[in-house]
Amino acid sequence: MILSETAEKLVTALQRGGGRVLCFPCVAGETGSRIYEAHKAVRELILNGRALASPNVACSACHRLHLVVRLRTGG
Repeated sequence: MILSETAEKLVTALQRGGGRVLCFPCVAGETGSRIYEAHKAVRELILNGRALASPNVACSACHRLHLVVRLRTGG
């Protein structure tokens, strides 16, 4: 499946460390997009089965508790 440019950037950002998780504002910052595009990219990855969202987890970038996105692990 072909991903949008923002979703591809998000996958790359999440792969930069084992178990890396990002909140929506940090997704926007890491991908150089606006918050709306960040939400769309997260949704796209979740619908494609590539990512999961988890509430009340510390973001790897800003360390605040947020709803974060992470890549699914194999298995």
